[in-house]
Amino acid sequence: MAEGYRFVDPCQEDFSAHYFEGEDGQWQPSSRAGEYSAARLRLNRQHLVTIRQLLSAIAESANLPCVDWNRPAKQQIMRLIVAAQDGL
Repeated sequence: MAEGYRFVDPCQEDFSAHYFEGEDGQWQPSSRAGEYSAARLRLNRQHLVTIRQLLSAIAESANLPCVDWNRPAKQQIMRLIVAAQDGL
């Protein structure tokens, strides 16, 4: 495999070392490993981008921080879901 082109291991590596989230909800690779993983795993499929956009919109409307993809997402997303339900 060409140097640097490999899968990112999210259990061992920070998200921000390989990607940043664009304002459009797409994950932009910032490393060769990020580029390889994003392409092979299709991390910017439309439904995934839509989910990230919705999470950002909920966070903004609830005055909460956006999801920090360097940390486990489950509790962060649950907090946003509860905030969305409370806002209904």
